[in-house]
Amino acid sequence: ISSFEALLRWHNEQLGFVSPGEFIPVAEQSGLIHRIGDWVLGEVCRQLKVWKAEHFRPVRIAVNISPKQLHMGGFIRKVREKIEQYGITPTDLEMEITENALTRTHETAMTLSALQKMGICISVDDFGTGYSSLSYLKNYPIDIIKIDRLFVQDLEVDEKNVTIAKMIINLAHSLGMKVVAEGVETALQAKILRQANCQKAQGFLFSKAVPPEEIVERYFS
Repeated sequence: ISSFEALLRWHNEQLGFVSPGEFIPVAEQSGLIHRIGDWVLGEVCRQLKVWKAEHFRPVRIAVNISPKQLHMGGFIRKVREKIEQYGITPTDLEMEITENALTRTHETAMTLSALQKMGICISVDDFGTGYSSLSYLKNYPIDIIKIDRLFVQDLEVDEKNVTIAKMIINLAHSLGMKVVAEGVETALQAKILRQANCQKAQGFLFSKAVPPEEIVERYFS
C-alpha cells in the first residue's frame, strides 16, 4: 500500500445509507460542493498531519476535486493555505479530477500546472470514458491515469477489455505517466493487469472503504 483515496460516505438517520452517486450531484447543483470540498481537503490534510506526527511511513492521499471547485477563483490559494495550516508535504497530496473537468482548456491547464509546481500529484479519474481523452494527455500536466472500471470488469473473459486496458497502459507509459486500474475485484484481474505492466490497482480485491482508525490497524501497526 503506497496511497489511499479519500471517499465520502454518508449515513443519514432518516434515509439510511445515501450513495455518493446520489448526494454529490445534488451538492454540485446546489453549490454545497464548495463547502464539502473544502472540508474534505481539510480533513485529508489533518489526517496526513496526524500520521506524520505518529511517524508512520509516508503515504499519499488522493482527493477528488469537483469541476466546480477546480474552476472556482481562489482554488490554488485555498489549497496552499490548507497545506501551510497543517504543515504537510505537498507531495503527500494527489488531486483527482474527472475528464469532465478538463473542458476549459487554458484555465484548467494553468490551475493544474500551478498545483503540479507545488509538488501535488495530478491524476485523471475514469479515464477512457470521455470524448477527448487523447487531447487531454497532450494539453494537460497529468501524472497518473486511472483506468475506468468499465475496462477492468470482465477482463477474464472479454478480450476487448484486455486490449483496451493494455493500450491505455502502454500509451500512458510512453508519455511518462503512471497507471492505476480501478475496480479490481478478482485475483485474475490483478494478474492480467500486472502482466500488462500496470503498476498499481485499487478495488474490493484489496479493500473496501474503511475509516482512518482501521487503516492504522491494518497498514501501519
